[in-house]
Amino acid sequence: MGKINAVGTAVNPIVFTSNEAAGSRDYGDWGGIIICGKAAINVPGGEAQIEGGPTSYYGGASAPDNADNSGTLSYIRIEFPGIPFVTDKEINGLTLGGVGSGTTLDHIQIYRSGDDAFEWFGGTVNAKYLVSSFTWDDDFDTDYGYSGMVQFAVALRDSSIADPGSGSNGFESDNDGSGSTNTPVTDPIFSNVSMFGPKVHPSTTINTNYKRAMHLRRNTQIDIYNSFFAGYKDGLFVDGSAARQNLANDELKLYGVTLAYCSGNYFPDDTLNVVRNYYLNASRNNDTLTDYALLQIADPFNYNDPDFRPMAGSPVLSGSVFSGINEEDNNEVKEMSLFPNPASDVVNVEFVIERDEQISIEVLDVRGRICNSTAEAGNAGVNRIQIDVAGLNEGLYFVRINAGSSVAILRFFK
Repeated sequence: MGKINAVGTAVNPIVFTSNEAAGSRDYGDWGGIIICGKAAINVPGGEAQIEGGPTSYYGGASAPDNADNSGTLSYIRIEFPGIPFVTDKEINGLTLGGVGSGTTLDHIQIYRSGDDAFEWFGGTVNAKYLVSSFTWDDDFDTDYGYSGMVQFAVALRDSSIADPGSGSNGFESDNDGSGSTNTPVTDPIFSNVSMFGPKVHPSTTINTNYKRAMHLRRNTQIDIYNSFFAGYKDGLFVDGSAARQNLANDELKLYGVTLAYCSGNYFPDDTLNVVRNYYLNASRNNDTLTDYALLQIADPFNYNDPDFRPMAGSPVLSGSVFSGINEEDNNEVKEMSLFPNPASDVVNVEFVIERDEQISIEVLDVRGRICNSTAEAGNAGVNRIQIDVAGLNEGLYFVRINAGSSVAILRFFK
């Protein structure tokens, strides 16, 4: 199975861009990046052809590997991608089909995608430090049983650009296209997300195709924690009886979420106040604000040079809430040790996990390239793994242990 390993730096990110001349580049100049893995999806049979035209399949069929490793994307910018190939069969800036938790995704910016910025079709991959800039359609789209964790993400919209087909949302989340009860259920955890919509001030003219900060529908059980949404037309739309029942059961969770200045409705299509009453329950520490300036963010709507940092005294610097997170989803890797260090021929790794789970162990060099990888059946309790490092050159290396949605890293010298 092929892997992508693209590791840039903060100073020198890897840029995937259009082949048009600088100054002539635009939305949808090219398709984007598509990664297909072998983790679980909720399509019957456990495998599906990725949408958007390619013939590749994703998902592990009858033997999914939730710790599957499709490689590394780190310090990446993806510019002018995203094509609505045919209706409901689009290519996004970054499309992730059945990608497993052994894959590393961090510090990734999608700039002016012609469809969604990020879309997860099932899988268990985790991600950190994601940026969506001036996307055409949705910023973060989850479906087909995605159950990973995403932390530290930001999105900024262009007030003049939105999708004339489906309309543009910040979040869009479904269990699947029909809202079935197929498992695994779409149940990711997003936390520390900052999203700035198109409506800066009451006088700001926005594209009429803008919809909502969050469109949560079709039996999704997405969880959103300690995040805020500013300047959207509408706020939180929990769409359909299945999603609303999940909300009532606290299976679809929103904790520590702030909606700041929605020019339309904070809770659209909520005549019985079901969503409003859930959201404003004091135990969940959610809030609504009449003006985004009350968030005290430095300069978030500056399209040329945005500054997303909170100022001293900003309400987003305090009041985080973590109650309701299902800790069973995280099979924590702990009590780690590695010897000998420095190593010569082999490295012995010991660690403890809380329950039986397929694990992957990788050796990476200082540039993030995978030098050695193996998959093991991990057992609850102490695990001991011996890794052959005889063929490595002298230098600093890292051992990365992936167990479900938990990732741990040790370092050693050769």
